Amino acid sequence: MQQILIFTDLDGTLLDHHDYSFTAAQPSLEQIRRQDIPLILSSSKTAAELRVLRRRLESRHPCIVENGAAILFPENYFKRVSSGSSSPPDEKLSAYFFGSGYADLIDIVHQLRAKHRYRFTGFADFSVAEVAEATGLDQDSALLAKTRDGSEPIRWEDNLEALDRFRRDLAPHQLQLIKGGRFYHILPMVDKGEAVSWLIRRYRQCSPGTDFFTIALGDGLNDLPMLEKVDLAVVLPSACGDLVEPTGVRTMRMNEPGPIGWNRAINEVFNELQTEGEENE
Repeated sequence: MQQILIFTDLDGTLLDHHDYSFTAAQPSLEQIRRQDIPLILSSSKTAAELRVLRRRLESRHPCIVENGAAILFPENYFKRVSSGSSSPPDEKLSAYFFGSGYADLIDIVHQLRAKHRYRFTGFADFSVAEVAEATGLDQDSALLAKTRDGSEPIRWEDNLEALDRFRRDLAPHQLQLIKGGRFYHILPMVDKGEAVSWLIRRYRQCSPGTDFFTIALGDGLNDLPMLEKVDLAVVLPSACGDLVEPTGVRTMRMNEPGPIGWNRAINEVFNELQTEGEENE
């Protein structure tokens, strides 16, 4: 028996880079729901943001937040996976954290900024209105984006040499700097790939004997660790011009960005899997 698992980035991938809409992906989303395929959202967005988006997408599956700093999942999710049942839509969410808390991270980051006079501003510096302006989010969504647990998006305002020094200064504190679609992100020494691997292990533990086929879709450099942990990596065009080149994994490249390319990719993958299944019968 084969079970498909789909991991997807959000901004610029499932969600349009400009208006955050997923309307163009609805046909494939409906097919995924009908087949009860786990669709695992993997994003730089916060847990607060993902709780809202999970409801909009009618998701009952885990999600990866803040570029892998934590995983959210329904409280009894993996017990239900073992028994073959589905989680109710209103089940309480539990969290698994890979790093230390946000307050400790901000203390370190701001101390380094003051000591070395680095020029950058982050969400901890922004008001809700400034987050809204920088992201294009409405005020309510911007407030959710500021409600952080383990990472800090920053707008770099210094030169590239200083950026390299800042990255080196973060390392002794077990922090790293990665480039996202709109911001650089400071987070613990984890990434989307580590979170994806953790979830795949849990699925396999709960369903021994099941053959899992894993797919990941992304458009940015912060998606690369995730794309390299699955059976099939789907790369969409980056609105920021990032050159995303997974290694060691079968890769499909789409010509269309955002939810249009996402929808087409899922259709193509499902058609290919169906053809392979018919040929093996």
